[in-house]
Amino acid sequence: MYQLFESIKVEQGRVCNIDFHLWRISWSLKEENLKAISKYLRAIDLPKDGLYKLKLLYSLEGNFTTFITPYTPNIAKIIKVIDSDIEYPKKYIDRDELDLLKKDGEEILISKEGELRDCTIYNIALWIDDRWLTPKNPLLLGTTRERLLRGGFLNESILWVDDLFSAKKIALMNAMIGFVVINPEEIVDGR
Repeated sequence: MYQLFESIKVEQGRVCNIDFHLWRISWSLKEENLKAISKYLRAIDLPKDGLYKLKLLYSLEGNFTTFITPYTPNIAKIIKVIDSDIEYPKKYIDRDELDLLKKDGEEILISKEGELRDCTIYNIALWIDDRWLTPKNPLLLGTTRERLLRGGFLNESILWVDDLFSAKKIALMNAMIGFVVINPEEIVDGR
C-alpha cells in the first residue's frame, strides 16, 4: 500500500526541517496530497521532551500513516566501498536492492564506475581544499544535504573513490544525525 517513506527528526516536541522533507515528498505527490501531509505534520501532537524518529509512510495516491519511536543516534561504521549501478532516486520502502549490496549488514559506500555516490543511509561529504564537497550525483537527494547546500556550507562536486583516501575529513549526514565528521581511517578500501 505504501511505497515511500520519510524519517523525520523530532526534538523537544518540534518536527525538524519540515520544509526539506516536504520538498522531497513533493517529487512524488500531487499538490493536494502534499498539502494534506503538510497540514498533518504541522499539527501532529508530539512528545515534548527528548529525541524521536517520526516515520512517515505514504503512497503515490496520497494515503499516509506515521509512527513515532524514541531515537538514539548511532553512526554506523563504513566497512567498504562497493561499485554498483544501483539507482535510488526516491526514498522507497523497498530497499532490498540496497540491502543485498550490504551482504553482512555493515554499512557501505556506493560508487558508480568509480564516482562516489552515497552510503545506503547517509549522504557523504569530503573536506578537500578547505571546503566540504558532496557528490554531484548522489544516490538520494537527502534533506540535510539539501539544507546544507542551500546554506552554502556544502558544495557539489564530482568525487571519485580515490578522493576518499586523500580527503582530510569525511562526514556523514542524514535527517536523524545531522552532519557528523568521522575518522577517514575507519573506511576500508573495498575496490
